[in-house]
Formats: sequence, structure tokens, C-alpha cells
Amino acid sequence: MLRYALRRVLWILPALLVATLLYFGLLTHHAIPTDGPRLPLFVNTHPRDVRALSAQALQELTDGPSDRAAQELVRLGGAALPHVLPHLDALGPEARGRLAVALQPVAERMGLATPAAFSTPENAVTF
Repeated sequence: MLRYALRRVLWILPALLVATLLYFGLLTHHAIPTDGPRLPLFVNTHPRDVRALSAQALQELTDGPSDRAAQELVRLGGAALPHVLPHLDALGPEARGRLAVALQPVAERMGLATPAAFSTPENAVTF
């Protein structure tokens, strides 16, 4: 009787593991949300880190004015600075000004500058 009970208890763990994997698999394939962003339900096979996000925003800002890229840099905040600032010298004057103006809210949030320091892109770059 004890052997039977022990065997039943030990089979609970594999049964729970299989049930969990099946449940998440069904959720991944059948329960797709229609509103909001598509987020992975089980495994994110293509994670995007701050380096990739800041590089993409920097590329968009160098191509031309982009409100979305500026908002992305503000959202990333100080975490994007180590990935963006080394590329500042390689940019042209217009792109450098756009990047500096895009980083204005980050500088204000960090307490490093006032809005007057960013009155023009040239002033923002010298800051």
C-alpha cells in the first residue's frame, strides 16, 4: 500500500509539468489578443534590449526628424545614454542637434539642465 501511494505522489510532478506545458501551448496558439500590442505568451524568441532600441531610435533621428524616435529615447531615459552618446561625434550637425533636442527631457529629469539650455539645437549640442 505504501509503495502504491509513493508511486502516485511521485507521478504528480511530471503530470503537472506536462499539463502546464500543454496549457501554455494552447494559450499561445489560440488566445491571441486583438487589442494592444502583441506580446509573447510563453517564450520571447526575439527580445529587444535597450541597445537595439536606442540604436534604432538614433538611426531614425539621423535619417530625419522623428517624433516617435524622440519619444522612444525619452522613454528609455538614462539607460540609452551609454549607447547613444559615443555616436554623437560621428553625426552631422543637423542630426546632432536633433538628438540633443530629443534628449532634453532626459536632461531635465536628471536635473542637469534648464529649458533655456535647449532653446536651439546649437545650444543643445554645446550643452
